[in-house]
Amino acid sequence: MKFDQSKPRTKRGGLLMSALIVMVGTLPGCIANEIRDNLMQVNESLTRTNATLDLVISELGLRLKRLEGMDASLVSIDGELDQIQVSLVRLDDHMVSLRRTLQNIDKTIPFLKLADDETVEDRPEEGTAETDQKGEPPASNSPQ
Repeated sequence: MKFDQSKPRTKRGGLLMSALIVMVGTLPGCIANEIRDNLMQVNESLTRTNATLDLVISELGLRLKRLEGMDASLVSIDGELDQIQVSLVRLDDHMVSLRRTLQNIDKTIPFLKLADDETVEDRPEEGTAETDQKGEPPASNSPQ
């Protein structure tokens, strides 16, 4: 029987190759280790960024809730201001009518002088060129 020396060489070669791979893998300047270290740094950075983004998102959620509350308040205030505007327009009309009445009294009884010498101009109708967008006369033409 012949002794087959090819198998021990293969075993020895495999052992040598394994030892070489382990030795090369543990070298300090190995590219694989540098890549692994860089990936670990990137992962840590992404973890910190993710935590920061979570804080920002929660803070934005709180601010959104506050803004929604403010929006509801502003809508309510706008409705109240519209009602006040209607009342002011009625009051302006009443004051113009009262001023005309006082001027008529002054014309009839001149020595009383209940109204000043200014004449009252008619309020422009809504939708004319002399009114602003809300149907009100410009501020410079309004009676005071």
